Amino acid sequence: MKCFCDVVPMHVGHLLLGRPWEFDRRATKDGYTNRYSFVRNNRTITLAPLTPKQVYENQLKMKREREKKESEQKNEKSKT
Repeated sequence: MKCFCDVVPMHVGHLLLGRPWEFDRRATKDGYTNRYSFVRNNRTITLAPLTPKQVYENQLKMKREREKKESEQKNEKSKT
């Protein structure tokens, strides 16, 4: 059996949603647009997926941040 999935780099702040979350918040999912809607503090909140362009730009940003952090760590090690 083959399994296919998408792997996306994530920061800790990202949300992972599952069935218990949907039911706890009485969320509704629009399968066509892939959007979740729920009410919190008397406000309707809609979660929408990123566009492919936004995903690409986010990945580039995370890569630059990671490379910057690695170079800073490398500089710190070379100083000691």
